Amino acid sequence: MIEDEDAPTVLYLPTATPVHGEELAFVLRDLEGGQRALLVYSSLEQLVAGCGDEQPWVGIRAEALPEFETLTEPDVVLWDAVLAPEIRQYGGYPLEDT
Repeated sequence: MIEDEDAPTVLYLPTATPVHGEELAFVLRDLEGGQRALLVYSSLEQLVAGCGDEQPWVGIRAEALPEFETLTEPDVVLWDAVLAPEIRQYGGYPLEDT
């Protein structure tokens, strides 16, 4: 467990596309068993190690994570997960107009 004084103040979350203006789309990963996971990284270095250097991302205040969990409704939050290269995101996903 991370001691409070060692806890990160900024967390990094993968996004579907680079952030432009107020538009933001998070990527939830489908897991075996049907669960959907929100990926959260404790540092930018961990995000690059886990998702690759082409992964778009956003930094958030650590205390805001519960709000982002409410917005994205994941079944589980995975910390500092390392994705296999074949399932990593390379560049942005096209977003559908709704």
